[in-house]
Parts: sequence; C-alpha cells; structure tokens
Amino acid sequence: MGMPLRVLLVEDSEDDALLLVRTLRRGGYDPAWERVDTPSAMEAALDGRSWDLIISDHSMPAFSSLAALGLLRRKGLVDLPFIIVSGRIGEDAAVSAMKAGAQDYLMKDNLARLNSAIERELRDAEVRRERRQAEEKYRSIFENAVEGIFQTTVDGRFLTANPAMARMLGYESPEELLGDISNISDQLYVEPGRREEFYQLALRDGFVSGFEVQMYRKDGDTVWVSANARAIYDAGGGISGYEGTVENITERKRAEEALRQIRETERRRIARELHDVVLQDLTYALQSMQVLRRMPEGVDRAGETENQVEALKRAVRGLRDAIYDAGDTVLDHDPGEDARMLLGLLGAHRYLVRGRV
Repeated sequence: MGMPLRVLLVEDSEDDALLLVRTLRRGGYDPAWERVDTPSAMEAALDGRSWDLIISDHSMPAFSSLAALGLLRRKGLVDLPFIIVSGRIGEDAAVSAMKAGAQDYLMKDNLARLNSAIERELRDAEVRRERRQAEEKYRSIFENAVEGIFQTTVDGRFLTANPAMARMLGYESPEELLGDISNISDQLYVEPGRREEFYQLALRDGFVSGFEVQMYRKDGDTVWVSANARAIYDAGGGISGYEGTVENITERKRAEEALRQIRETERRRIARELHDVVLQDLTYALQSMQVLRRMPEGVDRAGETENQVEALKRAVRGLRDAIYDAGDTVLDHDPGEDARMLLGLLGAHRYLVRGRV
C-alpha cells in the first residue's frame, strides 16, 4: 500500500492525467485524485475537500497555470504545493510562473524527477505551514497582548508597536504612534536624561529589566511604565536598538505615593506622641531619680518612688503602643534604643528602691 496523497490535477487531457497518476503510483504513492480544467471546476474542488498537492498543465483551452495560481492566492491557499507539468513551456513563462508561486516545473516527456520533486515540496510545504502558524501565533500575541510590545532604534524611533503600546500612550493606533513619535527621549520621557540611563544599562548588561520611567501621553498627561527590553546589535557589535515590553504601573505608583503620605502622617503622629507623653514621663522619672540621690538618709522616699514607677509604666505603655502603631512606618529613631533606655532606667530605679545609690 502506497503513501496516501490527495492530488488535484489541473489538466485538460484525461490521458495525460492518467499518465501522471501511474507515475505517482510507481513512486510509492496511493493517490486520491480529481481532474479539473476550468476555473469554476477548480474552485469547486478546492471548496469541496483539502488537497496535499496541485499538479497543473501550463496552457489549456479554458485555463492556465497562472490563472490557477491566481485562484489559489484568492483562496488564501499559499502553502499548497503547486507543480507545473507541461508539454511545452518557455523559459520566460516558467520564470513568471515561479514568481507567481509555483514551486517547480517539469516537462511531460520527462517525468523522471516528478516523485522526488513532490517529496521535496511536501516537506517544504510542511515547513511553510509551521512557520506561518508560528507567525500567526506571534501576530495574535502581538496584537492582543495586554502589555505594550515595541521595537525601537537606539536613537529613539519606533520600528514596531502593538495596539496596547499605542493605547497606553493615548494613541488610536500603532500607525499613529509611529508617525507621531520620532524622538522618544524628547517627546515621551518626562526626564529625557533617563533615556541615556536606559542605554547605559543595556550597554552594560545587554538587557534592561524593571526600568521605571514616567512618559507623556498624547494628551499631555503622564503615565508611569515599567520596561523590560533586550539590546539589538548591529554587525559591528554596537547597540542598534531595543525590543521588549512595557507595563502601565501608574496605579501602583499612585498607591505607593498615597501609602508614603499615610506613613509620613503616621510617623509624625507617633513622633508627637513620643515627645508629648513618653519623653515627658521619662524626663520626670530621670529627674526624680537624680533628686532622690541627693536626699539625705532616712528621708521617706516611698511616695516619690511610687510616682517614678507610675511614670515609667506610662512610658513603657506609650512606647509599646507607638511601636505597635508604627508597623511598617519608618521612624526617625530606633525603637530598640528607647527600649534599652527604659531597661536602664528601670534598673537604676531598682537600685534606688533598694537604697544602693
């Protein structure tokens, strides 16, 4: 049993068609075939089933290989192998047919290499299909990605941009963006000098990751983006451009700024509380200890000692509350220092109570 092969024969001669079928069978194929010799018949055959290969005569009374190739293009069947087998075809006509999309041409009186040509073209057709599918997949990702995708020259011109990139910068389409922006540094960067920083990072590492920069939109508003890109090199090894993605991080930046302001407000509140409550109690306790040290023996210290204890307790509670409230808030001082100071004061107080000072 030969290899299955679905072949459409565009041929006005039934005898020549049978000759082709016999040649295919001798070459190890088991052809399922149909013969057509008019545009309408070929179109019906193409619509009725899928084919692995088309073999076409060059010149027929009501049709031609060039017309058949044109029909294939209109149908979008550009990957379907098309081989011309003709009784006579001039060199100029053969070249025109190859330019129009034919993969090969043979003479009817010399079919020795027909099967090898078919084997080659079936293999090449599969490669073309895989490449086209990969391109279509990439195009779908490029067009529908949420992130902006771009290619730019090193001097700041866009080569490509996807719809998400255009929308991010306030443009209706990638074409409008590419037509309007000729110098990314001057027209998009809020801080033009950061474009040089971008270049230096790419020069050093070959890529740029998480590069946060503020850009102008078409309407004059600004947007924060995070860029990831790799350098593209020219033949001399220098950077000729970049390709990569950008993500809109404006909302994150706004949230970070709001959080920073909240933390700053909280830091100031905690600082005021430490100053107004804790520090006053500590100051009182320290001054009271110093007074007790100078008091003569035999003087009743119990009342003043109790006041010191209460002041230190309030200070400890205040400091504990401040540390709890602070959370992630950045303080101007180290809370550990306050704790160590309190421990020292409490130790000193124990010595005072025991009368060792």
